[in-house]
Amino acid sequence: MKTLEEYKQYFQASMLPRLEELETARLRVMRRYLQHMGWVVGVWAVGFGFAISLGLRGEALGRGILPLHALSVFALFSVFMWRTLSFIKGMEPIRLRCKQEVIVPMLHWLVPELQYEPEGNVNLELAKRSDVIGPFEKVDGKDCFRGQVGATQLEFGELRTTWTHIVKDSKGEHKEERHNHGLFLVATGPRNFSGATLIVPDDKEAALGDLGARMLTAKKLAFTSSELPGTQAGGAEQVPNRVHFIHMEDPAFEDAFMVYCTDDVQTHALLTPVMMQRLTTYFTNAKRSLRLHFEGHHMLAYFQEAGARIVREGSTFDVTGDQDLREFGQFLRFYEDVGLALGIVDALHLNERAWGGLAAPRVS
Repeated sequence: MKTLEEYKQYFQASMLPRLEELETARLRVMRRYLQHMGWVVGVWAVGFGFAISLGLRGEALGRGILPLHALSVFALFSVFMWRTLSFIKGMEPIRLRCKQEVIVPMLHWLVPELQYEPEGNVNLELAKRSDVIGPFEKVDGKDCFRGQVGATQLEFGELRTTWTHIVKDSKGEHKEERHNHGLFLVATGPRNFSGATLIVPDDKEAALGDLGARMLTAKKLAFTSSELPGTQAGGAEQVPNRVHFIHMEDPAFEDAFMVYCTDDVQTHALLTPVMMQRLTTYFTNAKRSLRLHFEGHHMLAYFQEAGARIVREGSTFDVTGDQDLREFGQFLRFYEDVGLALGIVDALHLNERAWGGLAAPRVS
């Protein structure tokens, strides 16, 4: 992966000239939207002011118009929504051109060792059967990267989970559709982890206390090593699908994570003091919720964005329509997200340690 300075220089030299034209088109759509809204609000304000003046002078016409004009605020809101949707629709061709002419070439240049598929999906079935993405009713994804880095075969991309949330308020209960966005990663290597290890943020222990965490021994992993793609048939004894909470020796790691496993010995062999320290440092710098699942030939990771979203425009590797397209900040997050995924390989020394320095097998 290129350095941040190389990425910025490439953006300024190769992408900025293309973005000048796209920004001109974006501003044209934005000006049209603001002009229309200005006329609508202006006409409404003049009419409202006229009705108020008549009412203050005691004229019957003003007293009759004023209540009706006050109700027109709902019409004003409807026009505002209509024009906003028109603006989003008008921006769509510009965002699509930006994706095709700028973002795709830029990401191909940034990580030439990986194949980037804008409409590709990560392994959704593996994501659904894992324990890293949390509860969901629907899972979809896009912007997939695939390739091999050293001894590790990687696949990662955006993942969006959808579920129904029950909201209780003064009006009673009602349902809201909510989404979580994040990056889902599958790292595959030759080592067949004996047992299963799940590492999650320590939010449950913070809520329940250590005693409550110890009681979470009935947790079940979604699959066993014999069910994972890439696991050699008969290559390892099937892991019993019984998981228990385990304490680790590193205080900082304990503060950040909770660990569940099926085999204490294998988990301690995996989570050495050095690896726990590296994982804690990586988690702190990543500034995202991080979940890891080691089992079979795979390490699964989910980097979840903070908070649940009700709506979201575009995807992780898209630009928004309300910011200057020439600003490097819109494209900096692409670098950060790809670095987040590749960084976990370096942070945990997967190529040198976890896979034993062997060449990764090809997975069909």
